[in-house]
Amino acid sequence: MPETPPVLPVAAYDPTSSVIGRSSILSITVGSTVTNLLVNYVSHDPGLEMGESQAPGANNGPAFTDRVWEKARKELFKFKTKEIKKVIALLGSLSGSISGTCTAWIRDPNDAPAKVALKTDDFPCTIYRDTGEAALSGDNPSEVTLVIRSQKDGAVDIRPDVAFTPPGGTPAPDTVVRSATVTVANTITPDGVAHITVQAKNAAGGNVAARVPVEVFLSATSYGAPTALGTLNQTLVAGTLIKVDTADAAFSAITDANGLLSFTYARTPDGDLYAMAQLAGISAVGHAAITGNGE
Repeated sequence: MPETPPVLPVAAYDPTSSVIGRSSILSITVGSTVTNLLVNYVSHDPGLEMGESQAPGANNGPAFTDRVWEKARKELFKFKTKEIKKVIALLGSLSGSISGTCTAWIRDPNDAPAKVALKTDDFPCTIYRDTGEAALSGDNPSEVTLVIRSQKDGAVDIRPDVAFTPPGGTPAPDTVVRSATVTVANTITPDGVAHITVQAKNAAGGNVAARVPVEVFLSATSYGAPTALGTLNQTLVAGTLIKVDTADAAFSAITDANGLLSFTYARTPDGDLYAMAQLAGISAVGHAAITGNGE
């Protein structure tokens, strides 16, 4: 009987799982003094030493490893920084060392505004300069490499995709408009009336929990000129009408507190209807064929 071939596991590469560390932050606490350094992530060495024991092989065969355990740990991080005057103040000199605690916030170019790719816990450590030259000439910016050697009993806790609250107190993705969605649809029983919504979105793709200024215009083509194709119902379902700029073709409004603008438009006769919306400089478009007139 032929042997069944093994099934190859599926392993699709996910680029969002990788981290490109740059413009990261070290928050170092010594006593009651906190020093925040802007750094570039360089490396992490777990410094894990493993112990092992061997057992005799069967049938007079060679011995094999039967147990492996963690024997010792000398974990360290390395970061480069150009803030050399801060380093001197922190270490007492360019060749000194200091003990305290450290938290590393490692950012990635694709991070959302209020997230970091990796964040450590606040771990006890000793900080000193790595061996090597510091660039101080006029042709090079000042730069030194700091070694952060952990003194924690156990591994440094490193968490991915950690949200934080930026200065000001409100998480940026909740207030910063990054995109919008526009929908245009008939009713279940077409009656010639289009139901249109405009939703402000944040960087994480969630609804913006804030009132947002919106400019809307309608046309028979995508991003076509504002065209009166029927009648705008100026009693909005959600949001507040501010001004009609072009009768039944363009208007300005404010969304409701959930970033939503909703209204209806009687399209006559049947035909395509495109609704374009601009929120804080972000453009979006939605479309549907509106039917049900005299059918």
